[in-house]
Parts: sequence; C-alpha cells; structure tokens
Amino acid sequence: MSTRSSEAPLFAVHFDIVHGCQLRCVGCPNSTLEPKIHRIPVEDFALCLGNIDVERIHTLRLYNYGEPLLHYAPARVDRGADS
Repeated sequence: MSTRSSEAPLFAVHFDIVHGCQLRCVGCPNSTLEPKIHRIPVEDFALCLGNIDVERIHTLRLYNYGEPLLHYAPARVDRGADS
C-alpha cells in the first residue's frame, strides 16, 4: 500500500511562539543572539495553525530554541490552538 507524501503523517512540528530566552546555555543557538525576545501575536499563531493539517501531526511543540513561558499570554496561545 503506497501513501502519497502529502498524506503521510508528520511526527513533530516545532513552532516557536517566543524567539529568545533569558538564559545563555552552552551549546544553545540563542546564547549567541542578542537578548531581544520576540513573541508571536496570538492572532498570527491561530492563522498559522489554520494552515496546518493538525490531524496529521503526532507532536506539536510550542518551542524550538525559544522559551514559551516568556509569552505574555500563553493561555491565549493555547486556546488559539483549539480554534
């Protein structure tokens, strides 16, 4: 049975809701960046999720190298995932 790649499940999607971190861990790419922290607007996050087939995703992580708990409204971001 063959499955087209467009229908294959995605194992993990990493989505940084915050670009930046207050820590400077050795080996982390954020350690070399300016300490500016950029947060994605909740509306933009909801728009991006609206363009992803979430039924195909096994794991959705709200971080890559950023610290998601630095977002001003993490609960609103989470609710955006439900819409």
